[in-house]
Amino acid sequence: FPASTEGQALRQKIGTARDTALPLNNKVLETDAAGKKAEAVAFLMSDAAPATERWQQAIDEYLVYQEKNNEQEYVQAQQDYTTARTMLIVSGLVTVLVAVALGIVITRGIVGALGAEPGQAAQLAQQVAAGDLSSSIPLRGGDTQSMMAQLKLMQDSLSRVVLNVRQNADSVATASAQIAQGNTDLSSRTEEQ
Repeated sequence: FPASTEGQALRQKIGTARDTALPLNNKVLETDAAGKKAEAVAFLMSDAAPATERWQQAIDEYLVYQEKNNEQEYVQAQQDYTTARTMLIVSGLVTVLVAVALGIVITRGIVGALGAEPGQAAQLAQQVAAGDLSSSIPLRGGDTQSMMAQLKLMQDSLSRVVLNVRQNADSVATASAQIAQGNTDLSSRTEEQ
């Protein structure tokens, strides 16, 4: 972990103890290597061992400090994990709710634009396309802009066109019958003459 002020002080204490103990331990080794075992043991017990002990104690203090920091970091990591998990769950739920709301709004918009359920609108359009102008097209009150309203307008317009064509066909048939009768009359008068 990055050292705090306390951590830096403990590291400095370890460095100071090391700087004190290492030369003393080296002197013990040099004295022993020179064949002065008794003097090396005496120096070890009087100076080097206590200095090494202080060095080890400084290291132990730093280990306790690090363990305490580890525990605090672990607790913080657990809290962060719980917070992140909660935020993910909440954001997931919010996303689902927004998706459902958008789905409802879009569906209502489509049904409103159609003026009926899509299946019903398709069936009525097929009936009109097949020439069945007698089917009833139900409209919602005040509906003048939906596809169903436009389909009803088209059905009414086609019905008027078909009615006009029938009336014109009847007029043509009547006129043809009158012309035929007139031709018959003309023919019979011509024979008489």
